[in-house]
Amino acid sequence: MENFIREYLRDGLIEVGDSEDHLKTLNESAESLSSVFANDLPALVRFIRATLVPSVDGESPALVNISEKVEVSWPTFVGVGPERKIPMLVAVGWQAVFEGINEDADILALVWYASVNAITRGEIDERVRPVVGHVQELGKRVEQRACDEWRSTIEKPRKYVSSIAVPEVKNTINKALLCATTGTGTDGNALENGNTNTMDNSGPWGQHFAKQASSAITAAISSQQSAVITSVEKVTGDLSKKFNVIREEAVRSHQAQNARTELLWLAESAYSPRFGCGYSELKGKEAAAALAVDIAEVAMGAAPLSVEHFLAVQTQKFVSGAEVKVETFVKELAKAEFFALLPESLTTPLDTTSPLGLFEAAGELQRQTLKAPQVSKRIGYAKATTMPVGELARIMFREIKCAEFMGAELWA
Repeated sequence: MENFIREYLRDGLIEVGDSEDHLKTLNESAESLSSVFANDLPALVRFIRATLVPSVDGESPALVNISEKVEVSWPTFVGVGPERKIPMLVAVGWQAVFEGINEDADILALVWYASVNAITRGEIDERVRPVVGHVQELGKRVEQRACDEWRSTIEKPRKYVSSIAVPEVKNTINKALLCATTGTGTDGNALENGNTNTMDNSGPWGQHFAKQASSAITAAISSQQSAVITSVEKVTGDLSKKFNVIREEAVRSHQAQNARTELLWLAESAYSPRFGCGYSELKGKEAAAALAVDIAEVAMGAAPLSVEHFLAVQTQKFVSGAEVKVETFVKELAKAEFFALLPESLTTPLDTTSPLGLFEAAGELQRQTLKAPQVSKRIGYAKATTMPVGELARIMFREIKCAEFMGAELWA
């Protein structure tokens, strides 16, 4: 994709003056930040959460860190006003994000799962709006990867093995023998244009012919043997590659079939092994969270949208009511008996300032570090916001996937 900083500059979203050095500083800061994100995935997620919001706060820790990087080579940047500074920090940060996904498919998936809930919520600062289209394209790439991994069929390599090639040695020998039949001088060396076509098996000519012919035949046989060995080694390597590809495809197909079977069994049994009860036994809307956790555990890694759809359908079976108030759902989740069985890394926020996920907000409520009146503001939904319970389950599923790709210990 096009350099994101230049895209912002082209569209008039940032202004760096007439100095190419300032533009160079922004790009170098993005490159440096990309390495930081690659080694500190929570920092990457914190940046995404700090920018995919209705109004970006230039004083958020994620943006302050970027500003400090820029100021190293652009000292007067500290005095730039927020209206001009924030778009530049956004451009630098997202350029770093997009650089990182080119190197690692798992980081690509992390960026998607960390972004998708905020994007579907729809309220994004205009200074970050250009990011949305690029992230949606990432979602298509994640979906394609997930669909490929979940295929039950085995795709065999069409062409890998080449035939063994036996080199032609006739011309090699003929040329050498022709040289051997030339006339020779008293010193025993061949004479230029001295081919008399007269064969004599004695004297210098005979010795010269025997030496040249023997050397020619030996060289031709050696060349042929070497070429055949090289050809056989290539074919053996090709066969090994083909076998490895088929074996990897078989393993992938087997894992995909297992996951599909487990999901079907989970749906038919309507029972959660993790929580030790049937989904219909869970109170209120708890079944939505339990299903999101169980299905995410089965569908490890990037999951196709069909898995999210499956989750939504199953949730509707066990939770009554067409629409659920998001704030109320979070408060009920915090009081659920099974909440203590959830992985702590799923319910613990990355920091105290970023928007919270549903699991994190419920965890903060339970720990009494978040007051009930603050819930709506911290999760980014208005107090009166309602949505189908199946959609809430999908939001939680993506939160789990984000934590998984961030490296959190979820299923120990």
